[in-house]
Amino acid sequence: MSSVNDSTKRLISPVADNRDKQRTYKEQIGRYNQAMRYGFYLQAMMIDYAVIEDRLRSLLYHMGFLANRTAVNVWKRTRPYLAEMVEKHKTDNENSQLGIKNISGKIKLVRCVLQWTQEENAAHGDKFLTALKYQCEGIDIDAVLSVLQRVTTWCRYRNEVVHGLMNKNLDSLDKELEPRAEAGMLLARELDKEIKALKRGNKIRRCLNLPPN
Repeated sequence: MSSVNDSTKRLISPVADNRDKQRTYKEQIGRYNQAMRYGFYLQAMMIDYAVIEDRLRSLLYHMGFLANRTAVNVWKRTRPYLAEMVEKHKTDNENSQLGIKNISGKIKLVRCVLQWTQEENAAHGDKFLTALKYQCEGIDIDAVLSVLQRVTTWCRYRNEVVHGLMNKNLDSLDKELEPRAEAGMLLARELDKEIKALKRGNKIRRCLNLPPN
């Protein structure tokens, strides 16, 4: 008989370490470039989506809200901080959940943290919040917020393609696929640039006694 946990078991092994992650990234970006070169734009968009989601997860990781790279939930130690930020800055159409299992959830969390950062005296002398605010102020917050909005728009198009491909007019679809596939990777690279600034010195994770990488 099948185990009751079969539905939650991973079907593909995750990366083992940073070296393994770098190898995966190099290979998948190579596949993206090939897909763009030969017109396989649906495959390119799938890779775009995966890279964007990974970069959003990396932002939350370096902000100190994920205890490790394989975490499936927000870290319990910093969860109360994040919950307060989300409650204050979520939109009327958003809930207060702190889920990180889908891209819209990650976008909401990152956006709320950055909007909190823009408040005066947001840290209130707290060691973690001070480090978080200081590091976030080292990135272009307005640029990241703009990227998050553009990612949301890009994902709407991607979702229409994925969930309704067989009901789309071919002329309309083919006109947009290539530029949308290219735009997705550009958005991922914009996020990656800001991550490098955010994690400089790994001050946030170091203040929490968490491994930096």
